[in-house]
Amino acid sequence: MGVLERLGSNKDVFKKRMIQEIDCEDSPIFTEDLTTLAYITETKEDLDLFIQAIMRYHEQVTHIGSRRFLISTLLMRVLHLYFDADMAMKMFNNPDLDTLFQTSVLSYTVLMDMLYEDGQYEAVVKVYTAFQSRVEGFHIDNYTLYLAALYKMNTPEALKMCTESITEAFEKHKTLSPRALAFAAMLALKQNRPEIVMELIARISDLSYNYVNFKTIALCKLGRVDDAILILQSVVRTDAVNKMSIFTQDAVDEVEEAVNKTQNQELKLIFKRLAKSLKEGGLISPTPLEDRLNEPVTRQLLPKTPYRRQSFYRRN
Repeated sequence: MGVLERLGSNKDVFKKRMIQEIDCEDSPIFTEDLTTLAYITETKEDLDLFIQAIMRYHEQVTHIGSRRFLISTLLMRVLHLYFDADMAMKMFNNPDLDTLFQTSVLSYTVLMDMLYEDGQYEAVVKVYTAFQSRVEGFHIDNYTLYLAALYKMNTPEALKMCTESITEAFEKHKTLSPRALAFAAMLALKQNRPEIVMELIARISDLSYNYVNFKTIALCKLGRVDDAILILQSVVRTDAVNKMSIFTQDAVDEVEEAVNKTQNQELKLIFKRLAKSLKEGGLISPTPLEDRLNEPVTRQLLPKTPYRRQSFYRRN
């Protein structure tokens, strides 16, 4: 029997009891109380009650030295569903709650994802830095979110941090997600560093992450339009082409612009024929490369309620 079915019409009674227990220092808060509150939270007032219960529970287990239930992930999931990034960061920065986040990898993942969606990219980097100092090991989801935040920051300093961290990761033989490398490649493109793009995409094993688009655009920016044309030709001539659109329109436009700069009439004719074949074959997507990169992968976390956001996004 689920939590909601078990409580039935007694939800309000349970909430009132929790308010009383939070106010009474001698009344213990149990892990079951926290999970129940997480499932029945429907309003801002309910969310405030849930946070108060979390704080009391943490104070309680710290004082008596009992084994901790990993509540940080539950906390961040609920805050993500209500999309309260500011409250999440406030609790993360609370020195009294340091031990709350020491061991739960997923709590960092959910927090970073929430901050990313809220446009707080520097905060994502800050949380990842804290994560590295507190939790052992390399965790691919968190690293992907870290590179995604650097891509969104789009500064020379962000690119430097990005390339240095990737170099270090490969030196330590870490496996990076194709999407993480794609975020790094897009950052390099936006910073007009096509040579870095070429180095990055050489490591992308999953060609679904727009490999041909990154390579085509980078080659054009490097002045190697003949090589870019060869990529277009290889796709047109391949029989086993995926039915999904391979090239983005902006990648094809980049080739056209590079071809026009050459004043080579034969090359212009070749491109015109290739562009026609790609279009007729349904191999050009109108969705820009950057929009493709930012398409979310949705994962359901908790049952729906009228107040809750319905999902959070993994970027791997």
